[in-house]
Amino acid sequence: MTHAGIDVNKDKLDLAILSLASGKVALHRFPNTEGGRSAPLRLLATRRPRRLVLEASGVYRFSLLRQFMAAGLPVALANPYQVAAFRKASGARNKTDRKDAVLLARYASVYQDLLAPHTPPPKAVAELKEVLIYREQLSARLRQVNNQIEAARWKQTQGYASRTLAWLQEEEEQIQSRIKAVESEI
Repeated sequence: MTHAGIDVNKDKLDLAILSLASGKVALHRFPNTEGGRSAPLRLLATRRPRRLVLEASGVYRFSLLRQFMAAGLPVALANPYQVAAFRKASGARNKTDRKDAVLLARYASVYQDLLAPHTPPPKAVAELKEVLIYREQLSARLRQVNNQIEAARWKQTQGYASRTLAWLQEEEEQIQSRIKAVESEI
């Protein structure tokens, strides 16, 4: 029986296939391109892992995830916080793409019965989630700009000229306007 983990990033895919019988891990690296994503599909079709795990983070996993699901592979998404806790509990210190792929394969072997196969949300839910994430990012940026404005105003009270205050206030207004538009869309 095998389990697999894939660390996905913008440029490459690191695939680890863990054999429970031998305890050995086979590592493979592929480009994260249309052609590069077909190679792990062929490899996994022959190895037939009981569970294939990707971390549920980043946007670079979506194409690969769709291809795996279309091929009928038992793919599951792992919560990044749970994977981080698993990494810490297993004593792993260094974090590299290849080590993350191995960690995900081991995670799959430990939690195989708890990892449900991924089913994508309805399109409307996925779109709403994307807009909500954007709203969170705007709010974080607004907090950052407000902190910069506060610092610039404080500098003025200390006798320093703040050349950026007007720009920051303009940016604050733009972000607030965009947040209102996004909330209207939501």
